[in-house]
Amino acid sequence: MTETEQPPPFATPLDQDAYEIALDHIEPDPDQPRKTFDDQELADLAASIRENGLLQPILVHKTDDPAGFRIIAGERRYRAAKLAGLRTVPCLEMPRDFDPDLIDQLQLVENIQRADLRPLEAAEAIESYIERHGLSQRDAARRLGKPTAFVAELLAIRRIRAELLVRAGAEKLSKQTLVEIGRAPDGQQEELFGHALSGSSLDQIRERRANREAGTRVVYFNERFLLERFPAIEIRWRRHPDEVTDEDLVRALEAVARQIATRHGH
Repeated sequence: MTETEQPPPFATPLDQDAYEIALDHIEPDPDQPRKTFDDQELADLAASIRENGLLQPILVHKTDDPAGFRIIAGERRYRAAKLAGLRTVPCLEMPRDFDPDLIDQLQLVENIQRADLRPLEAAEAIESYIERHGLSQRDAARRLGKPTAFVAELLAIRRIRAELLVRAGAEKLSKQTLVEIGRAPDGQQEELFGHALSGSSLDQIRERRANREAGTRVVYFNERFLLERFPAIEIRWRRHPDEVTDEDLVRALEAVARQIATRHGH
């Protein structure tokens, strides 16, 4: 580098503008995926905010009201800040040329990355997102940075009859249990739902599903894992790639480990 040359910049300004905005000029987005917020989690976050301040700004965009802002990402922080007694919060405002059609995508990405988004909420949000933008499952998965199987499973949940999903305890069922019920014939869903609410395990629900074998598309594909200092591991699935989840992979590897332990008498 010569004396006249300048080193490359180590920091560059972003297209977002940072502001301290009064809470009474900020409104939640009624269409955002997350509909429920845990009271204890909000109380814990509010206590942290009182002690340390709000460390992560809220992402907002301008509304038709010149003095109004709507939340894109950060409603949980917004609610906790109000509980903490704050009057203003740090915010990042999206630029004026921001495409509003991307709002639901940003909200989905933020909420999906937080593992605690309830599967029923995630399923409804994914279905609305696909319908609103006219996407295929693969296109939606690519935009959200998720496997196609992740989207396919959430859409399976949306096939569960609505009157079952409002039953007490439905919101506590695991994602994979709901997926199995959603993949069952319509006439069997109520039976499986009752078993799930009564405490049946995922494997028991899966075994009871009437179309478990008939509904599976028999497609062979190989999944290969290259390990440092160890031979490659290859798993041959007799299922469609869209139907294989990370949980299926973990269970397969656990089954192999059990076989090895039995073989050596452990």
